[in-house]
Amino acid sequence: MFGPVQNRLQQRGGPALLELILRNIYILYMKITFPIPQNDDKQHELCSVCHQGNVYRFQDAEGIVKFECPHCGAIKDRFLGIDNSPNGRVWWIDSDNEMWHESAGIFVRRPDGKYLFFERVAFPFGYTVPAGHVDKSDDTAADTAMRELHEEVGIGATVARVVTTNIIGDKCIGGADCHKWSIFVARINHNINVEVLEKQEGKHPVWLTLEEAATKELPFAIRYIIDHFSEAIERSE
Repeated sequence: MFGPVQNRLQQRGGPALLELILRNIYILYMKITFPIPQNDDKQHELCSVCHQGNVYRFQDAEGIVKFECPHCGAIKDRFLGIDNSPNGRVWWIDSDNEMWHESAGIFVRRPDGKYLFFERVAFPFGYTVPAGHVDKSDDTAADTAMRELHEEVGIGATVARVVTTNIIGDKCIGGADCHKWSIFVARINHNINVEVLEKQEGKHPVWLTLEEAATKELPFAIRYIIDHFSEAIERSE
Protein backbone atom coordinates (compact mmCIF):
# COMPACT_ATOMS: atom_id res chain seq x y z
CA MET A 1 0.00 0.00 0.00
CA PHE A 2 2.96 2.33 0.52
CA GLY A 3 4.41 1.80 -2.97
CA PRO A 4 2.57 4.66 -4.76
CA VAL A 5 3.11 6.96 -1.79
CA GLN A 6 6.83 6.20 -1.72
CA ASN A 7 7.10 6.88 -5.46
CA ARG A 8 5.38 10.27 -5.10
CA LEU A 9 7.57 11.20 -2.14
CA GLN A 10 10.68 10.28 -4.13
CA GLN A 11 9.51 12.54 -6.95
CA ARG A 12 8.58 15.47 -4.68
CA GLY A 13 11.24 15.38 -1.99
CA GLY A 14 13.34 12.22 -2.11
CA PRO A 15 14.36 10.04 0.81
CA ALA A 16 14.45 12.96 3.25
CA LEU A 17 10.74 13.63 2.78
CA LEU A 18 9.93 9.94 3.12
CA GLU A 19 11.90 9.84 6.38
CA LEU A 20 9.89 12.81 7.69
CA ILE A 21 6.58 11.10 6.94
CA LEU A 22 7.65 7.82 8.51
CA ARG A 23 8.94 9.72 11.54
CA ASN A 24 5.43 10.99 12.24
CA ILE A 25 3.30 8.16 10.88
CA TYR A 26 2.52 6.84 14.37
CA ILE A 27 0.70 10.08 15.22
CA LEU A 28 -2.98 9.33 14.66
CA TYR A 29 -6.02 11.54 14.95
CA MET A 30 -6.64 12.71 18.50
CA LYS A 31 -10.43 12.73 18.81
CA ILE A 32 -11.73 14.23 22.04
CA THR A 33 -13.82 11.36 23.41
CA PHE A 34 -12.80 11.79 27.05
CA PRO A 35 -13.50 14.46 29.70
CA ILE A 36 -11.48 17.69 29.40
CA PRO A 37 -11.26 20.77 31.65
CA GLN A 38 -13.87 23.38 30.78
CA ASN A 39 -14.82 26.92 31.80
CA ASP A 40 -12.04 27.33 34.38
CA ASP A 41 -10.11 30.23 32.74
CA LYS A 42 -6.90 28.17 32.81
CA GLN A 43 -4.42 26.72 30.33
CA HIS A 44 -3.93 22.96 30.46
CA GLU A 45 -1.20 20.86 28.81
CA LEU A 46 -2.35 17.24 28.92
CA CYS A 47 -0.52 14.06 27.98
CA SER A 48 -1.51 12.83 24.51
CA VAL A 49 -1.51 9.23 25.82
CA CYS A 50 -3.13 9.19 29.28
CA HIS A 51 -4.73 12.68 29.10
CA GLN A 52 -3.40 13.71 32.53
CA GLY A 53 -2.03 17.21 33.06
CA ASN A 54 1.27 19.01 33.65
CA VAL A 55 3.40 17.50 30.92
CA TYR A 56 7.04 18.63 30.97
CA ARG A 57 8.47 20.36 27.89
CA PHE A 58 12.16 19.85 27.09
CA GLN A 59 14.57 19.75 24.16
CA ASP A 60 16.50 16.53 23.53
CA ALA A 61 20.17 16.19 22.60
CA GLU A 62 19.36 17.13 18.98
CA GLY A 63 17.39 20.21 20.05
CA ILE A 64 14.01 18.65 19.23
CA VAL A 65 11.12 19.69 21.48
CA LYS A 66 9.52 16.82 23.41
CA PHE A 67 6.87 16.40 26.11
CA GLU A 68 7.21 14.00 29.03
CA CYS A 69 4.24 12.91 31.12
CA PRO A 70 4.86 12.69 34.90
CA HIS A 71 1.98 10.23 35.21
CA CYS A 72 2.46 7.53 32.55
CA GLY A 73 6.05 8.35 31.56
CA ALA A 74 5.29 8.76 27.85
CA ILE A 75 7.62 11.03 25.85
CA LYS A 76 5.91 12.45 22.76
CA ASP A 77 6.24 15.18 20.15
CA ARG A 78 2.78 16.55 21.01
CA PHE A 79 0.63 17.44 23.96
CA LEU A 80 -3.09 18.10 24.18
CA GLY A 81 -3.65 21.78 24.90
CA ILE A 82 -6.93 22.90 26.45
CA ASP A 83 -6.77 26.69 26.64
CA ASN A 84 -9.67 28.15 28.60
CA SER A 85 -7.84 31.38 29.45
CA PRO A 86 -9.57 34.62 28.37
CA ASN A 87 -6.84 35.61 25.88
CA GLY A 88 -5.64 32.14 24.96
CA ARG A 89 -5.74 30.07 21.80
CA VAL A 90 -8.89 29.91 19.68
CA TRP A 91 -10.18 26.34 19.64
CA TRP A 92 -13.39 24.36 19.33
CA ILE A 93 -14.58 20.77 19.07
CA ASP A 94 -16.79 19.82 16.13
CA SER A 95 -19.64 17.31 15.93
CA ASP A 96 -17.16 14.51 15.10
CA ASN A 97 -15.20 15.19 18.31
CA GLU A 98 -12.31 16.70 16.37
CA MET A 99 -10.46 19.60 17.97
CA TRP A 100 -9.92 22.59 15.67
CA HIS A 101 -7.47 25.47 15.95
CA GLU A 102 -7.23 28.62 13.86
CA SER A 103 -3.84 29.51 12.37
CA ALA A 104 -2.26 32.26 10.28
CA GLY A 105 0.82 31.96 8.10
CA ILE A 106 2.77 34.53 6.12
CA PHE A 107 4.88 34.07 3.00
CA VAL A 108 7.56 36.78 3.01
CA ARG A 109 8.76 37.52 -0.54
CA ARG A 110 12.04 39.17 -1.52
CA PRO A 111 12.53 41.13 -4.76
CA ASP A 112 14.18 38.06 -6.31
CA GLY A 113 10.95 36.07 -5.86
CA LYS A 114 12.21 33.89 -3.02
CA TYR A 115 10.30 33.31 0.20
CA LEU A 116 11.44 32.98 3.80
CA PHE A 117 11.39 29.49 5.33
CA PHE A 118 13.01 28.03 8.42
CA GLU A 119 13.42 24.55 9.84
CA ARG A 120 11.11 23.64 12.73
CA VAL A 121 12.60 21.98 15.82
CA ALA A 122 9.14 21.22 17.21
CA PHE A 123 6.32 19.15 15.74
CA PRO A 124 5.22 19.33 12.95
CA PHE A 125 8.74 18.99 11.52
CA GLY A 126 10.07 20.37 8.26
CA TYR A 127 10.60 23.78 6.68
CA THR A 128 7.86 26.27 7.46
CA VAL A 129 7.00 29.92 6.97
CA PRO A 130 6.39 32.26 9.91
CA ALA A 131 3.05 31.13 11.32
CA GLY A 132 1.14 30.55 14.50
CA HIS A 133 -2.17 30.02 16.22
CA VAL A 134 -4.79 32.73 16.45
CA ASP A 135 -5.39 33.91 20.01
CA LYS A 136 -8.66 35.24 21.41
CA SER A 137 -6.87 38.56 21.99
CA ASP A 138 -6.11 38.95 18.26
CA ASP A 139 -8.62 41.18 16.50
CA THR A 140 -8.00 39.51 13.13
CA ALA A 141 -5.95 36.71 11.60
CA ALA A 142 -3.83 39.41 9.95
CA ASP A 143 -2.90 40.64 13.43
CA THR A 144 -1.82 37.08 14.25
CA ALA A 145 0.31 36.85 11.10
CA MET A 146 2.08 40.16 11.79
CA ARG A 147 2.63 39.23 15.45
CA GLU A 148 4.14 35.86 14.56
CA LEU A 149 6.32 37.44 11.87
CA HIS A 150 7.78 39.86 14.41
CA GLU A 151 8.11 37.30 17.22
CA GLU A 152 9.68 34.54 15.15
CA VAL A 153 12.03 36.41 12.82
CA GLY A 154 11.94 40.07 13.88
CA ILE A 155 10.38 41.42 10.69
CA GLY A 156 7.74 44.14 10.66
CA ALA A 157 5.60 44.29 7.52
CA THR A 158 2.09 44.83 6.27
CA VAL A 159 0.38 41.77 4.89
CA ALA A 160 -2.09 40.92 2.14
CA ARG A 161 -4.54 38.05 2.58
CA VAL A 162 -4.37 35.35 -0.08
CA VAL A 163 -6.90 32.77 1.08
CA THR A 164 -8.63 31.22 4.07
CA THR A 165 -9.08 27.46 4.00
CA ASN A 166 -9.77 24.48 6.25
CA ILE A 167 -7.03 21.84 6.36
CA ILE A 168 -8.11 18.50 7.80
CA GLY A 169 -5.23 16.27 8.86
CA ASP A 170 -3.00 19.19 9.84
CA LYS A 171 -1.69 17.95 13.19
CA CYS A 172 -0.11 20.54 15.47
CA ILE A 173 2.03 20.33 18.57
CA GLY A 174 -0.96 21.30 20.74
CA GLY A 175 -3.18 18.35 19.85
CA ALA A 176 -5.49 19.61 17.09
CA ASP A 177 -5.70 17.59 13.87
CA CYS A 178 -7.73 20.18 11.93
CA HIS A 179 -7.02 23.85 11.36
CA LYS A 180 -8.67 26.86 9.77
CA TRP A 181 -5.78 28.63 8.02
CA SER A 182 -5.52 32.22 6.81
CA ILE A 183 -2.64 32.72 4.39
CA PHE A 184 -0.93 36.08 3.85
CA VAL A 185 1.91 37.48 1.75
CA ALA A 186 4.29 40.27 2.72
CA ARG A 187 6.68 41.87 0.25
CA ILE A 188 9.99 43.34 1.36
CA ASN A 189 11.89 45.68 -0.95
CA HIS A 190 15.43 44.57 -0.14
CA ASN A 191 17.39 41.48 0.77
CA ILE A 192 17.90 41.04 4.51
CA ASN A 193 19.62 38.63 6.85
CA VAL A 194 17.14 36.86 9.10
CA GLU A 195 17.56 35.03 12.40
CA VAL A 196 14.99 32.75 14.02
CA LEU A 197 14.44 34.44 17.36
CA GLU A 198 12.33 31.76 19.05
CA LYS A 199 14.83 28.92 19.50
CA GLN A 200 12.12 26.47 20.60
CA GLU A 201 10.40 27.07 17.27
CA GLY A 202 13.06 26.74 14.63
CA LYS A 203 16.49 27.28 13.12
CA HIS A 204 18.31 27.64 9.78
CA PRO A 205 16.34 30.34 7.91
CA VAL A 206 16.59 30.05 4.13
CA TRP A 207 15.15 31.87 1.10
CA LEU A 208 13.55 29.57 -1.46
CA THR A 209 11.26 29.75 -4.46
CA LEU A 210 8.03 27.84 -3.99
CA GLU A 211 9.33 25.25 -6.46
CA GLU A 212 12.48 24.81 -4.38
CA ALA A 213 10.45 24.62 -1.17
CA ALA A 214 8.31 21.84 -2.63
CA THR A 215 11.39 19.59 -2.77
CA LYS A 216 12.09 20.05 0.96
CA GLU A 217 10.66 18.43 4.06
CA LEU A 218 7.51 20.44 4.81
CA PRO A 219 4.85 20.23 7.50
CA PHE A 220 1.53 18.90 6.23
CA ALA A 221 -0.16 22.33 6.16
CA ILE A 222 2.65 24.13 4.34
CA ARG A 223 2.80 21.44 1.66
CA TYR A 224 -0.98 21.59 1.30
CA ILE A 225 -0.87 25.38 0.92
CA ILE A 226 1.91 25.30 -1.68
CA ASP A 227 0.22 22.48 -3.61
CA HIS A 228 -3.16 24.24 -3.71
CA PHE A 229 -2.43 27.98 -3.57
CA SER A 230 1.05 28.62 -5.00
CA GLU A 231 -0.35 30.53 -7.99
CA ALA A 232 -2.42 32.77 -5.74
CA ILE A 233 0.61 33.39 -3.50
CA GLU A 234 2.77 34.30 -6.50
CA ARG A 235 0.10 36.67 -7.88
CA SER A 236 -0.46 38.43 -4.58
CA GLU A 237 0.66 42.03 -4.34
